[in-house]
Formats: sequence, structure tokens, C-alpha cells
Amino acid sequence: MQPKILAGQRVLVTGAGRGIGAAIARRCGEVGAHIAVNYRSQRDRAQRVVRWVQDAGSEAMLAPGDVTRSSDVGNVVSNVVQNWGGIEAVVCNAGAPVIRQRAEDVGWETLQQKVLGELKGAWLMVAETFPYLKESGGAVVFVTSGLAERPRTGFLAHGVAKAALNSMVRYLAFEWGSYGIRVNAVAPGLVLTDASKEVIGRQMDAPDVPLGRLATAEEVADAVVYLLSPQASGLTGVILPIAGGGHLGSGGFLRQ
Repeated sequence: MQPKILAGQRVLVTGAGRGIGAAIARRCGEVGAHIAVNYRSQRDRAQRVVRWVQDAGSEAMLAPGDVTRSSDVGNVVSNVVQNWGGIEAVVCNAGAPVIRQRAEDVGWETLQQKVLGELKGAWLMVAETFPYLKESGGAVVFVTSGLAERPRTGFLAHGVAKAALNSMVRYLAFEWGSYGIRVNAVAPGLVLTDASKEVIGRQMDAPDVPLGRLATAEEVADAVVYLLSPQASGLTGVILPIAGGGHLGSGGFLRQ
């Protein structure tokens, strides 16, 4: 049995119906957190995550809503607070769809839509939950990407959008530290999920990763648990790469 290092913490995870978000929700629930599973569609998948968390002995609830719509975000947060009385942590995982295009083929509208989608969803959620995070001295973890710092052909819009999120992490950490709120991020390399398969198929560049393999969604989730836990009480403004060491050299994310 895993130590309940997040016992009783009320954690809202966005985009938690599948992939990395679902893994984060499950892992946080396994270590004792109450989990609000946010999703935009695919209620059945989100319900399976809720049941998983409940079977692990923790409380869980559905929290449907589009994080890029302010009215939806308000409803999500108010429903969580109404049910549980507050929020200790938010994991901003929901993101805009990834479109793979060479830089010269990216139109302004495509870039604008991607950057706006990433920033708006994250900002609306942290702004709405700020009063509760301030009250609890809580924590925020963003899920960004190694592509924000290590360019790969075809991912300009994704990399630029995630780099903007990294900047948001640092600014929020700087300004909200005085309230006792910690703000960090995990920056995965390639993690093979349903979403990534839709974009890249099975093109994986693992041989030159120092660990010789890709990270898993569960390993990303473990890093999030750590950043939310008391063991990371001294960390804020950190962008933690989860790429098997791929951020150190030429590989670990995607082939050219």
C-alpha cells in the first residue's frame, strides 16, 4: 500500500478523462487525495477514472466543463467547493489540440488559437481557484512540454504555447509565493498516449535518451504527486523535465 502523502487534499485535475490527466488523477487518488475529475467530453472515460479513485479508497467527483469558457470554469470550481468546502491543489493539464506543421506552413490563426487555448484554459482555472489556494496555502502544477525548450520540426505552435505556460508558472510562483502558494510544472518529453498517437503515430526517438526509453504517463503522474506533496514544500517556480534525460542531448522528444 502506498503512503497517503496527499491524504485529505482536495485536488482538481483538468483534462483528467484520459492520457496523462487520467494517470495524474488516479495516482493522486491512490495516495489519499480527493479528486475532482474535470473533462470536456467523453463522460464515460471520466467516470471510469472516478471509479478507479473510489476503489483506491479516496473520494472523487465528476467536474465537467470547458476550461476555456469562464462560465464553465466558475461552475466547475463552485461545484467542487460546494461538495468539499475548498481546494488545496489544482493540476492544469487540459490543453488545446496539437497540430503538427512546419513553421512556414503555420498560419497566424493556427498559432493564435493554440496559444490562446493553452493560456486561457490555465489562466481561467488558476484565477478562479486563487481565493481557495490562498486560504489553504495550496499548490498548482501545470503540465507543459519539453518542446517548450527543445524545438522539434513541426511543433512551433505547441512549443510556443507551452513556453508561454512556463513563463506563467514562473510569474505566478514569484507573485503568489507570499501567499504560501507554490506553482510548478512538469514538462514531459514524448509520452505515448491516445492523444500523442493521433498526432505522431509511432514515431519515437528513444535510443539516444540516456535512460534508453520513453517516460510513461504514470511517471509524469508520480512527479506531479511529488510536487503537490509536503516533501516538495521548498519548491516553487520549477519546470521539471520528465523525459528520461532527453532534455540533456539531441533526443528524447520527437524525430525531425
